[in-house]
Amino acid sequence: MNVLIIEDEVTASRGLIKMLNDVYPAVNVLAQLASIRESVQWLKSNEEPDLIFLDIQLKDGLSFEIFDQVSCFAPVIFCTAFDQYAINAFKLNSIDYLLKPYKKDELKQALGKFEKLRDERGTIDYKALSIAIRKGEPVYKERFLVRAGKKFYQVFSERIAYIHTQDKVNFITTRENKQYIIDEYLDELEKVLNPTSFFRVNRQFIVSIDAIASLENDYGKYYVHLLPAKDTAVAVSRSRVQEFKKWLGETSK
Repeated sequence: MNVLIIEDEVTASRGLIKMLNDVYPAVNVLAQLASIRESVQWLKSNEEPDLIFLDIQLKDGLSFEIFDQVSCFAPVIFCTAFDQYAINAFKLNSIDYLLKPYKKDELKQALGKFEKLRDERGTIDYKALSIAIRKGEPVYKERFLVRAGKKFYQVFSERIAYIHTQDKVNFITTRENKQYIIDEYLDELEKVLNPTSFFRVNRQFIVSIDAIASLENDYGKYYVHLLPAKDTAVAVSRSRVQEFKKWLGETSK
């Protein structure tokens, strides 16, 4: 695995390389770069690496500026000391993110994701990420990698009707009534989906506003009827009823 490290802290870069050698002995670090200028020159002069470890804040600016000057479609693992507010931005289309100081188990998990998805290369909207981080605004995931049998597919958020858990397995159901397994837990998905479009009605279900056919009040218990239809209506947790009704009203304006 050929890796490019773009990191302006020498100690952090050395520590990352040591951890990489420990958890992935076959790694080949092509270069260690510390600035936007160096990174642009290197990427223009060399073949793309298999994977980039990309620090967000470099000594001469945000690293996203690299990709305003050169085209690169290599998968990225973001490296950052940013607080939680920006984490959703780093999750968009990237393999994973690592918070500083780096931890070996988190690096191993990130590399595991890379190995799993290495043939599924997507583009990264670096401009949107840069704007979001500068403004501290949340960025929500637009597509997810799902599986059916041995094959993997991409599903765009706008095509998701609902996500649910059944027998400890998580499923995405699309508007076309296609169902796929997704590896992320609902707790994780709830954080990266746009709350204007999605709402978690109970522990088992996250629903899209466009999938709600009707809301039923049965002696104080509320149920959602979904499209595509489920065999039974989905109960709304009592603790979420008022918030859900408010969300429905605000979303439908």
